[in-house]
Amino acid sequence: MKICIYLNIVSLVWAINVSALEPEGTDTTTANYNKHYAIKLSYQAGNVFPTNNFYRGTDSHGNQTNKNAAPIKYYHSASMQIGRQTDGSKLWQQLYAYPYWGIGLSGINFFNQNELGTPSAIYAFINAPFRRWEKFSLNYEIGFGIAFNWQPFNEDYNYYQIVIGSKKTAYFDAGLDITYQLSKRFNASVGYSLTHFSNGGIVQPDYGVNLGGLKIGIKYLFKDRPQFIKKEIPEYKKENEWLIAINPGIKQVIFDTAYRKYVRVNYKVLGITSTYNWQTHHKSKWGAGIDFSYDGAINAQIDITDNKISKVEYPFIDKFSIGIYPSYELVCNKLSIILQSGIYILRKKINGRAPLFYQRIGVKYHILQNAFIGINVRAFEFTVADYIEWSIGYRIKWDRN
Repeated sequence: MKICIYLNIVSLVWAINVSALEPEGTDTTTANYNKHYAIKLSYQAGNVFPTNNFYRGTDSHGNQTNKNAAPIKYYHSASMQIGRQTDGSKLWQQLYAYPYWGIGLSGINFFNQNELGTPSAIYAFINAPFRRWEKFSLNYEIGFGIAFNWQPFNEDYNYYQIVIGSKKTAYFDAGLDITYQLSKRFNASVGYSLTHFSNGGIVQPDYGVNLGGLKIGIKYLFKDRPQFIKKEIPEYKKENEWLIAINPGIKQVIFDTAYRKYVRVNYKVLGITSTYNWQTHHKSKWGAGIDFSYDGAINAQIDITDNKISKVEYPFIDKFSIGIYPSYELVCNKLSIILQSGIYILRKKINGRAPLFYQRIGVKYHILQNAFIGINVRAFEFTVADYIEWSIGYRIKWDRN
């Protein structure tokens, strides 16, 4: 699965940390604790990135690679967002320059309904400024959710379509926009975003869909704009923490056999991670950790006897590995974005195994003060997702004196 926006996420994480904590040109003298909701309608049009031959229509030898034998170049979409404008009544809102957040619904048209369908997505989003002026603002927006209504790969009638193997996928969107205040209740915006769809290798094939396009939008505020609350940001009391997490998942392998052209087999994956973090700021944690992993899909083979499919078993040690990694967390209230880049220090050498270096990007949410859940993408070469991990863990935290 190609995840072309991986590096874009990293750049956005960096940009969030260096963005101004105090918007300019804003009256912060009067507190307004009312909740301010808004609705936004947007239209987007752009390009489908040709990351494999399915999008190109033909391969380098002129062979047909989709039903129309023609490039799939363009898409357009419409979306509606319902959100809340924060006012700084909580510390994290001021730290992130008073963001706007909520839920959205989007519909996408690839002009290729027979092979790709007409997918829709429901997602959570956050939109916040790098910089505000009196009427203008330069903002970033990140959205994550679920897309559905795909026309997935099918070996009988949709065999050219190798990019999406399931009816539902993950949805990720990251972009920039410039917003202008038309009046007390209306905003207009123009921007550009990158969008990615895939299922993280849970259902094969899964090369993914990657899009980039211009977006225009109009937003209506149900109340007049809030007056942002400005409080003195307290000095952060530096803390250390130790975390342990269990990360189970499923990884699917697809086999081309004489019995049946495509045979899908699921394998279990499991990781246990131990991380030591130093929190140096309200928004940042730096750390290092060790990773114990079991990947049941390593050296995967099947046996077909009397039309019955069975997995060929190999010793546990063949599928076991140990890795170490530096870690970074971007903290936003109870939510964190996790970035890790590791190297395997112990594993058996097997042909076809993933590269020595690996990456993990994920989202973590504290359901209790010290207990958390999360979801991660385990990847390699910064572009290929290996599998999805579902995470549950616990931390022990103490002040650093």
